[in-house]
Amino acid sequence: MKNISSSHIIPKETMTLNIKTKILLNGVLSVVISIMLVTAIIFFLLWEQSEKRAQQEICHAAKVIRLHIREMESVMKETAIRISNNQEYANKANFIQENKGNKSLAEMLDGEKRELTISLYEVAMASRIPMLVLYNAAGKRMCAVSLESHQARLSYLSDHDEGHLWEAVVPPGVPPRTEQWQKKNRLRQTFLKHRLPLPETPNTSIEERDNCLRVTAVSPLRVSILNPDTLKLELVQNGLVQVSRRLDAPFIRSLSDMTDKEINLFLGINLNVGTLSSYTSLEKEYLLNHKTSQISESPQLAGQVSVVSERPDSSHMIDTKKIIYKERRVSEGNFFEGLVAVLIKDRVIGAFSVLLSQEETRKARQQIIRMLFFVAMISILIVTPLTWFLAIKEIIEREQMQKELARHRDHLEELVEERTAELASANEQLDQKNSDLNKTLEKVEEANREITESITYARTIQRSLLAPLETVKSCLPDSFFIWKPCEIVSGDIYHIDRFEDGVLISVIDCTGHGVPGAFMTMLVFSAIRRITRTEKCHDPAEILNRLNYIIKKTLQQDTEHALSNDGLDAAICFVQLSEKEQLVTNNASVIFAGAKLPLIYIQNEELKVIRGDRQSLGYKNSDLNFKFTNHRIPIEKGMSFYMYSDGFTDQLGGKKGLRFGNSRLKKLLKENVHLPFETQREILIHVFNEWLEHGEYERQDDVTVAGFGFPR
Repeated sequence: MKNISSSHIIPKETMTLNIKTKILLNGVLSVVISIMLVTAIIFFLLWEQSEKRAQQEICHAAKVIRLHIREMESVMKETAIRISNNQEYANKANFIQENKGNKSLAEMLDGEKRELTISLYEVAMASRIPMLVLYNAAGKRMCAVSLESHQARLSYLSDHDEGHLWEAVVPPGVPPRTEQWQKKNRLRQTFLKHRLPLPETPNTSIEERDNCLRVTAVSPLRVSILNPDTLKLELVQNGLVQVSRRLDAPFIRSLSDMTDKEINLFLGINLNVGTLSSYTSLEKEYLLNHKTSQISESPQLAGQVSVVSERPDSSHMIDTKKIIYKERRVSEGNFFEGLVAVLIKDRVIGAFSVLLSQEETRKARQQIIRMLFFVAMISILIVTPLTWFLAIKEIIEREQMQKELARHRDHLEELVEERTAELASANEQLDQKNSDLNKTLEKVEEANREITESITYARTIQRSLLAPLETVKSCLPDSFFIWKPCEIVSGDIYHIDRFEDGVLISVIDCTGHGVPGAFMTMLVFSAIRRITRTEKCHDPAEILNRLNYIIKKTLQQDTEHALSNDGLDAAICFVQLSEKEQLVTNNASVIFAGAKLPLIYIQNEELKVIRGDRQSLGYKNSDLNFKFTNHRIPIEKGMSFYMYSDGFTDQLGGKKGLRFGNSRLKKLLKENVHLPFETQREILIHVFNEWLEHGEYERQDDVTVAGFGFPR
């Protein structure tokens, strides 16, 4: 074998670069081919969809025709109703008809008809109505107004001159003078030949008359007449108001302007009104089939649209059930054409022809194609150099990155050795810190246990202040108390004490809960004992007055430099009992006073609420001179009384996370008032716990409820 010279060996870097160059060139070529392929596909789709877009535009134009005719019908119907609602016209028409045939009044009736015709002329000018006619109760014309582009024609039928027709022709907007009214004998039959039935409600229709289409609206004319039998005013139909408008050249031009399409109206096969002068008739393949009332079939159907008039018998309509679509060539150029059928009394009499120039669609298509070609070329010119630049840049950056990575790898190996030694030292320090933290944690747990034990023992002390069950039952056999602290100790407390003249029951809600609240309960309990036992005060309102004074003075909250702002809400009842047997005396009462807490009592299944005074006790802003109010309720057998703190009603829970609320508590008490008090207590506790469980909410405040009653 021959030795290969080192000069003929291709370097590895050169081979790698050649491979990368080939990949880069293939990528650029793929991008260019993809762009050209997408452009060709879009071009093909645009070419195929051009006729479909033309059909869609023609279908849209047909819908515009429908909507515009409906809008015209609506406007004319409103105009006819507005005119028919004018009682002046109805009264004049009624007066003319009632006195018809009276020769002595014939001349005056002609004057009334003339004035009525002029009034209708003014309305027609104001409303821009081309045709306005007033019919009498027999459906015959009384007077008519016709507005044309250069003149206005007014006419009425005379009863004085042997039934002649009087007519005046004036410029639009100019009222007719007396000398302009002329007799027209030959127009009498034409005037009378249109006879209409009197509809009961306003309606609109489309009708063919005088070789043109008209949109017509009618509205009944009614007058109030006194019924001699019932002596009441009744509305009687005595005529008809008719307004109409031709579908003329201005109307077709407005449709063309709105749709930006060439639109023509054919009656039969002849052009009635339109925009193309040389387009005078439909060709044979578009002849309308009068026997089947349908347009001749075509393989291309663009869509369905329909317009139906409001006539109850549906005899007049414009029906665009079938829009016949086909290419058509006229002298003005090639067009896409759609035909919209016009039906009257279920008979096709003509069609709206909608023309869309093929030149417009072709220009739009070519413009889009040119734009796509331009975008494709710009994309190729931009993508190719950019791809080259990015690829070369990436190759250079990769080579630099490999060198940098090698240097960093060596440096990192050195750092790893250093960090390993540092981590070993740090681990030793962490072990020592963990040991110290464990010792600290043990001390914290021990301190927490001691604090918890102290608070738990404080709960025992606080519970000892509450009256035992035996004492409660000896004072009030029919009673219950619920006391549920939010934490270990409570900011709520209840108090019951027996005296010679009765029993004192208190529910106290101090500021906050937990340890601060418990301190307040101790202070309040001591103050109540002092007031009731030492000072011998058993009046609820006076107890609240003194308690307010003691708390403010004890906590120095009557001074500006007070360090705290704590207080309480309270409800106190004094029940008058006999001295020996502990029974209710004949004239006994329950005396209640409250500081923001209420009293609920139920008597004969009727629940009543006595609200406490809107004043708390002991706070900085509590008024030292405020006098609380006593409420006296005479005791009857079967009565039940309830006091509670706001911890029960303010608790959030239930499925929606709402407050339990006063109304829900009242309903619960009223539903269970007939049960023994111990059963009522169990129901209240059960419902409260369920309320918490459904909502998955934590306790928010201490809860205290007291209930007592007197059996029947």
